[in-house]
Amino acid sequence: MGWPLLLENLQVKRGGKLVLAVPRLELGAGEIMAVLGPNGAGKSTLLLTVAGILCPSQGSIRAGEMVWGPGRDPYQWRQAVTLVFQEALLVSGTVLDNVTLGLKFRGLSAREREQLAGPWLERLGLTELARRRVQDLSGGEAQRVALARALVLKPQVLLLDEPFAAVDAPTRSRLLRELRLLLKETGITTLFITHDFRELPLLADRGLVLLQGQMAQVGTVRELAERPASEAIARFFGVENLWPTGGSLPGLKELPPGLGAIPARCVRILGAKPAVAGESWLWPGKVKYVEEHWDGVYYCLLCEGLEVWGWADNQLRLQLGEQAWAVINKKQLHYIETRNSLNFLSDQEGLPG
Repeated sequence: MGWPLLLENLQVKRGGKLVLAVPRLELGAGEIMAVLGPNGAGKSTLLLTVAGILCPSQGSIRAGEMVWGPGRDPYQWRQAVTLVFQEALLVSGTVLDNVTLGLKFRGLSAREREQLAGPWLERLGLTELARRRVQDLSGGEAQRVALARALVLKPQVLLLDEPFAAVDAPTRSRLLRELRLLLKETGITTLFITHDFRELPLLADRGLVLLQGQMAQVGTVRELAERPASEAIARFFGVENLWPTGGSLPGLKELPPGLGAIPARCVRILGAKPAVAGESWLWPGKVKYVEEHWDGVYYCLLCEGLEVWGWADNQLRLQLGEQAWAVINKKQLHYIETRNSLNFLSDQEGLPG
């Protein structure tokens, strides 16, 4: 089982400018946490600091009984924490040469290295490739080699910087699911960076959203998607429906100034008004957009000037301009105070990595 990880009062400065501030972040032993945010949010800075490559300007990071921070030698810390970069960064030689490279640096004999590497080669489906030259590997195979090289060192904390970004989407999804099973089996505490919120349920227990170098929200996949703390987080997670409160539509007119947020998958589109609303509001509107999918139809209705996105089953076939009804679940409409709405920095204004 990996060690619990605790970051307290952490600040990182580059060129005298504060680029990352983490008041407190705690991971339980064996927990997998995703770090999300737009470019320049501070994700890479966080990972490099936890890895012991960047030294924080103040604060501390604790893993088990070990502590990393200003004035401390990072050598022992780096023995317990392993970082896997987005690029596999393999050296010339065979798969086995690469998987055992860290063990070689630690002074183990060739026989000891091969014995320790064997189980990880098998777990990651690399046994048959052990003698293959790394230049002959596919992108997915190369990244599995990089993971095996990290895991054979038995780290207490594993850091992953978008490890499968270079492979195609179906392969990436499969590898993330396989990696989650492996990490849960071994109990290694893990932080991983992703730009894609859709990767959260495939790998993470919780997610941390960074915006402008600040912790914006920490929560489960569902909490982040259905209860975003700000407009910026809602937009990052692809929440399609963000409506200004007020007006005459039920549910919005009762709220104070701010935004009402609800993902499209939580909005049902009907062709006829149901007899009973139950725990929902019913909004009449006209069909503005239709998009057919294999598992349903994605609609946009125009309801009193507001675009309302939702889903219907494949039996419903509405045409543009037709009357329809949006069913808004009262428990799933989330209120966001506008004072909590952070705007994304532009690429020019963004903080470093």
